[in-house]
Order: sequence, then structure tokens, then C-alpha cells
Amino acid sequence: MNIQDEMDRIFKVQQDNLENERKFIQRCKNGVGEWEVLPNFETFDTRKEAEDFLDKECERKFKELGRDFINFQDDFYNLLEKYGVDSIDIEHPEFNKICNLRNKVFDFIENEVAK
Repeated sequence: MNIQDEMDRIFKVQQDNLENERKFIQRCKNGVGEWEVLPNFETFDTRKEAEDFLDKECERKFKELGRDFINFQDDFYNLLEKYGVDSIDIEHPEFNKICNLRNKVFDFIENEVAK
């Protein structure tokens, strides 16, 4: 697995999350607008505006996640190299194992932060 494959995997997960978030657009019940986005109760006059809001939020989250992932990856590789692992790049004989370990640690941290 290379970095692009991993970024594609993360993008797919975030796309799935966006589709799930679309379920949180509902008719506004308090009369402030026609549509609202849950759980933050942003209100909009049209469903399209609510969907555009979610798209922008998702794009912001993608960028944030991408930066977080790249920073985490750099720190992770630096830590391994600090403790004696040869320089990590796609040519490293254990590159796939290292990527799998990195992904498990990243997922673990994401889950812990989400609690």
C-alpha cells in the first residue's frame, strides 16, 4: 500500500461519512428556516443551501484530516527511524507492514479522540 492508496482510502471513508451526514438534513421545526442541519441546527432556506453547507464542512474536514494524517505519518516514520528502523520509503522491504501499522495506530487515535 502506498501513500496515494491510503489517501484514497481515507477519502472514501470521508465520502461515506458525508453521505451519512446528508441524513441529518431535515425540515426545520422551529420556523427559523425551511431546512436545518443536525446536530448543530444551522438553518437554511433551501435544501440545496443545506447540502452546500455540508459539502463545505466536509471539504474542510478532508483538508484537516489530510494535514493531520500527513503530520502523523511524518511523526510516525521519524519515531521509527529514531529507534533504528532504516529510512522509510516505498523501497523499504517492510513498507507494507509499516503502512498497515501506521494505519492501525492512526485509526486507534481517531477513535480515541472521537470518544
